[in-house]
Amino acid sequence: MPMLCYTIVKKCVSAKMFNNLTEIPYNKVGLLLGTAPITPKGEHNYYFDYRIDAATELYKAGKISYILVS
Repeated sequence: MPMLCYTIVKKCVSAKMFNNLTEIPYNKVGLLLGTAPITPKGEHNYYFDYRIDAATELYKAGKISYILVS
């Protein structure tokens, strides 16, 4: 069952997934989903860094004009 769910989600979003910054279309607002900098186990949460870095890159590349942080 998990593989079926993965396959369905991948098929539905494949047109919205990008591997290259230049492929990403302009959007007025980018959503930066919140996460904690430290995991519940007290370890560094790299998702925190990656999300902030990605939002910064999109803004600097002119792909978004605003960042909405949750």
